[in-house]
Amino acid sequence: MKDFINQEPKIKKRLDEDTFEIPDFYMKSNVPKTNQLLQLLASPTKNPLELFVRPSRSFVTVQLIPVLIGFIMTLAPFIWI
Repeated sequence: MKDFINQEPKIKKRLDEDTFEIPDFYMKSNVPKTNQLLQLLASPTKNPLELFVRPSRSFVTVQLIPVLIGFIMTLAPFIWI
């Protein structure tokens, strides 16, 4: 097809005169909504508690305290019987 256009000067002249504007358009992705939700949930996030926790005590406050609270809540029904 390109060779035909190059051989015909009339066609080549007409094509060179025309200007084409291709508008930007939103392409809908073929990814299902469930996969988009999973990608959103699995994406890494910034730790919101990072500003409040000191680095030297972060293990105690962020990881150990919730474990202790869960342990106490598990044993609480047996203690008050």
